[in-house]
Amino acid sequence: MRFIFIVSIHNREKLIGQGEFECPHCRVGRVYQRKEIRPYLSFYFIPLFPVGKTDDVIQCRTCRNLFEPAAIKRQEREKPKRDSLADLINGLKDRIANGEPADYLIRDLTKAGVDLEVALQLVKPLIEPEPLMCPTCGLNYAPNIATCAECGQPLGAEPK
Repeated sequence: MRFIFIVSIHNREKLIGQGEFECPHCRVGRVYQRKEIRPYLSFYFIPLFPVGKTDDVIQCRTCRNLFEPAAIKRQEREKPKRDSLADLINGLKDRIANGEPADYLIRDLTKAGVDLEVALQLVKPLIEPEPLMCPTCGLNYAPNIATCAECGQPLGAEPK
């Protein structure tokens, strides 16, 4: 009588999470799954116990390629931090005082969903009585700012 034992090593996958990322292979936004993959010793295809280290991977749901978790972490570092609307409004005075153009503040407010008229009303008191305009860029600044943050041109001087 002969006995045949089927012993093998199989990977077990555990879903940790999912989200969206820019797939390095597809080069467009895709849905990914984050998985833990760990090899198990199997006896007749029944996993018995782990035999190796756990790998943490990201798998694109479209192309099925596997990537290191650094692919997502790199994209998170590259994303600009989004402040809440309250933080944005509360920080207007400091940004103007630090020499940021009023035009940038208005742009950021409207991008955050504030109506243009409301954004203008929020910024206008910060650049009164008379805003300074860069002769080169056309950006508007508070009266106490001496040089343009964009081009370095002195405010109130003739364009070069």
